[in-house]
Amino acid sequence: LLGPLAGAYVIRASNVPILIRVASGFGLLRGALVMVAISAGIGTAGLYVSGMVPSAGLWPAFVKWSMGDLLGIICMTPSLLLLAQPGSTHPDVPRPRDYSSTREKSAWLAALALSFTFVYWGGLRDSVYALGMVALPMSLLMWSALRFQPVWTTFGTCIAVLFLTTLTGLGLAGFKSPEGLLDSTLLLAFMSLFGTIPLVLVASLNEQRMATRKELRRATTDAATN
Repeated sequence: LLGPLAGAYVIRASNVPILIRVASGFGLLRGALVMVAISAGIGTAGLYVSGMVPSAGLWPAFVKWSMGDLLGIICMTPSLLLLAQPGSTHPDVPRPRDYSSTREKSAWLAALALSFTFVYWGGLRDSVYALGMVALPMSLLMWSALRFQPVWTTFGTCIAVLFLTTLTGLGLAGFKSPEGLLDSTLLLAFMSLFGTIPLVLVASLNEQRMATRKELRRATTDAATN
């Protein structure tokens, strides 16, 4: 409770506009880091007091707790914010016709499911390069960011991150579960980066679409009579 409250305070104090913009995303990330630090600090202290971790394990527990929280925030928060956002009447907000058709979205969904199948199959092959197959869902998330409404990319990123972290974190389909602090840190850092790249792209493209609509509106609308 204290972690989210502190993170929300930081966001409000810095006047971060809750819009689909790169600057807004990094402003929200600052609040997330505050939330993560406080939540992990309290949680790790609770683990120590209850005897679940020794004093020597406090730092590893803090790192894994905080990075796990951060990964969850990166992959879940954008979708929740978009779902909670009321409909906008701003004239420069992109319209549905500015995005691709339902047929293309159906093909994308099928390709995303197929990419998960390939990643799972690659893990079963027990290849040291199996994790490199995550480039398949990543490329599809890039496709989504370029062509679809932002919510498609945020939900696709969330599903992809949950799928990949489940395989690697639990050691399923031949993937090796992380053993030490370094392994866990590298895995969580990689997955955080995996989840961030499509979101940055979709925010940047949304800004470009809004700027294009604004220029078009200025060019075709009389300022005196609208």
